[in-house]
Amino acid sequence: LVLEAQKSRRNKKSKKPRPSAKQLTAKEKRDLGLYRLPKTGLLYTSFSSLSAMWKDYMCQLLDIPGLKASGWTPPSNLDNSKLHSLQLKICRADLHGAVIKVDKADCPTHVGRQGICLMETKHTLQIISAN
Repeated sequence: LVLEAQKSRRNKKSKKPRPSAKQLTAKEKRDLGLYRLPKTGLLYTSFSSLSAMWKDYMCQLLDIPGLKASGWTPPSNLDNSKLHSLQLKICRADLHGAVIKVDKADCPTHVGRQGICLMETKHTLQIISAN
């Protein structure tokens, strides 16, 4: 009896927590609609707070109060290192909540439209306009 009890302890392996289930594939994400915004029910006014948060984010990212305190002004030549670092920060910044105006588009009805950026993907920006 004692030997059988010892064997059963050896056979029991402590269960390690299983790593999370495998991630969804791109096709599954598309089928679930994770990259789509609903076509109805979105109001421009409900995203104005998102825009205000984005403005605060950009002020912190670019250190606007520090630039004003130091008396920095954009130089006439574009070879300034400070200007280059600011441009890099702007290029890498998150645009969710930014107020964006369409300047150029394949569809002429989109040109001139202005709105808040709701979704930013690799090749597109989805905005919501006031009208």
